[in-house]
Amino acid sequence: MTMQKESIVTCQRFRQFPVNLLPAVMRDLVVNGSASVGCDPATIALPAITAVGVAVGNGCSLQVKPGWIAPPIVWTVVAMPSGQQKSPALDLVVEPFRRRQKQLHEKYQQETSKDQQKNSHATTCWTDDVTTEGLAVALEKNPRGILYASDELSGWLGAFGAYKSNGKVSDEAFFCSRYGARPSHAIRKTGDQKAVFADGFLGITGVTTVATLASLVGKSTRDSGLLARLLICCPPAKDRRWSEESVSKEVRKAYEVRIDELLAAGGQRIIQMSQQAKGLWAEYFNAHNKEQEQIADQDLRSAYSKLEEMPCRLAPIFHSLEGHGDEVSEQTMSNAIDLTEWLKNETRRVYMILNESREDHQRRDKQDRVLVYLQRQERAVTARDVQTGCRFIKNSEEATEALEDLVGAQLVEAENHPAGRAGGTPTRRYRLARKSESGLSAQPPETRGKQGCADADACNEELPWETLRPI
Repeated sequence: MTMQKESIVTCQRFRQFPVNLLPAVMRDLVVNGSASVGCDPATIALPAITAVGVAVGNGCSLQVKPGWIAPPIVWTVVAMPSGQQKSPALDLVVEPFRRRQKQLHEKYQQETSKDQQKNSHATTCWTDDVTTEGLAVALEKNPRGILYASDELSGWLGAFGAYKSNGKVSDEAFFCSRYGARPSHAIRKTGDQKAVFADGFLGITGVTTVATLASLVGKSTRDSGLLARLLICCPPAKDRRWSEESVSKEVRKAYEVRIDELLAAGGQRIIQMSQQAKGLWAEYFNAHNKEQEQIADQDLRSAYSKLEEMPCRLAPIFHSLEGHGDEVSEQTMSNAIDLTEWLKNETRRVYMILNESREDHQRRDKQDRVLVYLQRQERAVTARDVQTGCRFIKNSEEATEALEDLVGAQLVEAENHPAGRAGGTPTRRYRLARKSESGLSAQPPETRGKQGCADADACNEELPWETLRPI
């Protein structure tokens, strides 16, 4: 096996999303929804985190220390191959916002004359098609929070790096400031509204294909820091099988009611950390920055700089769903930190994927699908078994190559079986690695709690930083 091939092998196994870290209402939707839709739980969980963050809006932010306020703004992207139920998963999360937007629109039409409607629009809580100018106006009208959620993010990402008629580059800077919940003041030369002051919360989530994402994440998106602000997840493809599972009315209703309650809540408040939560945060902060200092690639370092604050953005979201009082508890902060560690692992994996050539991508995708096949097997299998069970593999030589690559990455174990007494051919059998021998961990010792992870061994696997090629 050449060194080039070794670098292509999956950075680390895709980790099962730690659903038990989520508050009960969100967890039930993710577990119930993923079983019904037939998708990975992360496909629902990440958009749900963004959506609930918008519902919380400016009603609850976390004071990390005087002068440092973390808003509940989390931007997420799910990138998967076509046919992996991305849109149905997003529908489950966004439906309460779509319903509320319809109500706002109908009320606006009833209460506003046609002449007034020419120069204004209904209050916006959700959109799937946005321009910078229109968003600034909408945020001025609804600073509480707007959810931009689309089942194809190419329309948004594709606009960056393009030039407008006046020669100015498109608006990555505007969106980067929105991520920090900073106010913006837009001055216009024409139109009825000359200036717009926007000081509102914006959540962005959506789905796309891996190939589309890779083609749209260009130099300007990276250099501006916009890419670093996106939490991107690329779950491996799953085989589609019929299931009678459906999202129960109780689960759907509980989620919708909680979203409505959060959206209807008034006022703004700043919550604090308990003393125990602050201690966990300080340990995470120091360990995370020590980890970041070892990263050579600038794009990945940028992403880590944004992940530094992520526990403090997740904490008010979790706290608002099931917390009480004005302090984030130790358990809430612990869950937020552990989820951030999962996000860090996926970020490293995604950045490697975004740098792949088409050949690399096809090869890694094949390896991921072989891993899915092996997860379903109760015994060690041969390359011939893999060829028979995986229709995307053409012959046993191709199966052997994929399996041996995974053996080299310590994700699969191989067993050599000699010929029997009656003769025959020696066989080589494969199974998922029972435990990584690397001794490395994706989490620093201070924050290695694994509650909720469906695959504890997988959560301890990592390859050295040297295996990550720069983007």
